[in-house]
Amino acid sequence: MRPKIGLFHKHPHASAECCVAMLKVLSEQFKVELLGPEECTYRRMRKLEIVAFPGGVGEADEWSRIFSERADEVRTFVQKGGGYLGVCMGAYWAGEEYFGLVPGTRIEQYIRSEGAEIRRSYPTTAAVSWLGAEERMFFWDGPAFSGEVGEVVARYANGVVMATIRGRVGLIGCHPESQQDWYGRKYMRSRWHGGRHGTLLREFVHTLCVR
Repeated sequence: MRPKIGLFHKHPHASAECCVAMLKVLSEQFKVELLGPEECTYRRMRKLEIVAFPGGVGEADEWSRIFSERADEVRTFVQKGGGYLGVCMGAYWAGEEYFGLVPGTRIEQYIRSEGAEIRRSYPTTAAVSWLGAEERMFFWDGPAFSGEVGEVVARYANGVVMATIRGRVGLIGCHPESQQDWYGRKYMRSRWHGGRHGTLLREFVHTLCVR
């Protein structure tokens, strides 16, 4: 039986483009169900292996408005053994100002880290080392992780952590779910990964499932 994943969706906070990409990539190996804000209850989520939060534009004020009555439900799900997958904005949301799932882990903009190769917010690719393999992965103002980071899966070029698994919380700063049409700009076309990064994401999620 395929593990069940609940994928949060609420455009633009969890962007439609990111949701569609994650749905396409993860559905190859997992049963993916969409979760709106009103469906983020422990009663609903307890039947899932993982809740996944994709990229988007959910700032602190917007997060508070969306989850004013649901944040504790997500925390309870994780505290009782459920998995959490956060990609880009979803990874920021694991931080202490939001769901507070990884105490001791600092989650900050990569572009503000010392020696970052990217210094402003725009769609591009970041040089990363994923389990020792060098990749260029789609990036748009994603986070970096420091402090208590758990198991390091990937690092940016300056050495700061890009992807980590801590318990059953998995956080990724880049976008391994990225699709070919994300690389439509002339300077991006040659950087398309041919779907290889989707495989990395599925392997990452599988690791969360067996924790």
